[in-house]
Parts: sequence; structure tokens; C-alpha cells
Amino acid sequence: MKRVALVRGRIHRDKFFFPCVVNQQRIDNVVLDTGAFDFVLSDQIAKRLHLSRERAVVVRGVSGSARAWTSHCDLSVGKRKFRNVPCVIMKDLPFEALFGLRFFVDHGYQLLLDPKTATLSFLR
Repeated sequence: MKRVALVRGRIHRDKFFFPCVVNQQRIDNVVLDTGAFDFVLSDQIAKRLHLSRERAVVVRGVSGSARAWTSHCDLSVGKRKFRNVPCVIMKDLPFEALFGLRFFVDHGYQLLLDPKTATLSFLR
């Protein structure tokens, strides 16, 4: 197994927050949420990034369902760049963004979260 990306973040209230760059703009407080299926962006962040709303969808989670929109973005995590990444825009998302499990499945990555050093490694 080889590490292909390393991200330093912080742990706050049992959540791992880390920065990434979306469409060449830095987002500081992305939450790693392996319970979330997609890469999810708040409506406010999506507007700042000028993301298009491609298709209306309903997303479901543990707290119920909500209306959202699909989109795509370019993403940089650590020193790795990814183009045309599927994402979802949600109006009332309580975080700037959630980094869900689909990204790792689609790209064939394993995760290693080290709470002691507050680092997230992408492994392949």
C-alpha cells in the first residue's frame, strides 16, 4: 500500500476537518464523513464557487431527506488533483462541505485517519 496524498487537519467535537481546494478556491473546513455518500457542498460555498446546478435530487440521511442539486467540480486534496468530480449542493448543510465515501470508492483509495497527528492519508 502506497500513500498518494496526505492532508493535515484538526479534530473538533469528534469530527475531522481538513482543507481542500475546489475550483481553485480553498475551503478550510471540509468534514470527513464516510457516512455521506457524495462530496457535498453547502449552497453558500457552491455560490462562491459559481457551481452549476445540473439536476435536482432528493438526498436522504439519518436526519431525513432534503432537496439538493447535482454538479461537478475540480478538486485538490493535498498535492493530488482530480477533475470533474461529482458533487451535491445542499441548501441547509451545517458545514462548508462533507467529504463522503463515494470519492474513495470511485478512485480506489483506502483511508488512514490518524487522530493523534490529525492527518488523513489516501492509500492505494
